[in-house]
Amino acid sequence: MTTEEKKDNKKGLIILLVLLLIGTNGIWGFVTLNQKNTLDQQTVKVTEQTVKIDSLNKEFELKIVQLDSMKKAILDLGGDTTRLGEEIRQLQVNMAKASRDSRKYKALYADLQRDFDLKLEAGKKEIADLKAFLAQQDTIITKQKITINEKENNISKLNQEKEDLQVKVTLASVLRADKFVVEALDTKGKARPADDVKAKKVDKVKIAFTLEENKVADVKDREVIMRLIEPDGAALYETSTGGGEFTFEGKQLYYTLKTNVLYDKTAKRLSFEYKKGSPYKVGTYKVEIYCEDALIGETTFKVR
Repeated sequence: MTTEEKKDNKKGLIILLVLLLIGTNGIWGFVTLNQKNTLDQQTVKVTEQTVKIDSLNKEFELKIVQLDSMKKAILDLGGDTTRLGEEIRQLQVNMAKASRDSRKYKALYADLQRDFDLKLEAGKKEIADLKAFLAQQDTIITKQKITINEKENNISKLNQEKEDLQVKVTLASVLRADKFVVEALDTKGKARPADDVKAKKVDKVKIAFTLEENKVADVKDREVIMRLIEPDGAALYETSTGGGEFTFEGKQLYYTLKTNVLYDKTAKRLSFEYKKGSPYKVGTYKVEIYCEDALIGETTFKVR
């Protein structure tokens, strides 16, 4: 599993936990609201029934008092009070029934209130537990994100070190041209240091140098290019004598001569001889040596 997939999984877990928490809160809110509405309705009903029963009890009590007065008056006159006695007893029965109904409604209300309170507390505890679990998971995920970031930083650091090492190896593998010797040859082939020869006596210029030893360079055939630049800055080249063009750092340059050499990590002595089709100009000449898109050495000499 890739780092991005791990991140997506962690993000998905967080979203799921948040949705679960929101859903639980919503469900408990809905349940609580419904039960609260039911409790309110029952409260209204109990209140109405209690008021009604209290009113009936007062009517019963008043009626009983009236009937008791009537019964006493009839007894004083020597009349029959049997019927009044039955009415009084019936009123007492109804009054007792109303009291029982009142207690029943009050007990129902108490049970409903108790059940509501228990479920409300249970819901609060479940939400609290879920929040604690979510906080714990968030802490774990945060720690894992820190670990992942540290690993990613380590990987980036290793990759950078690898790239830096590759650059160093590449730079180290570049060949170096050194120990230049520039000689002027006259028409008879006699060689003298170029600085000691007058321009009119120069037939050819011989440029010798050493490709230095390089143990990290690959063993392979390499193309070595020489540019001979006149005092006015123009590079000498003629296609008929081996000159041409090459690209260096995005620019098209003219070269004077080139050759191929099998480089085997050991020092190699190379030389170029160039015969100019016209007299050499007086002044300072510059020699540049290139190999595999790199300027590997340069020197100057003067022609009097």
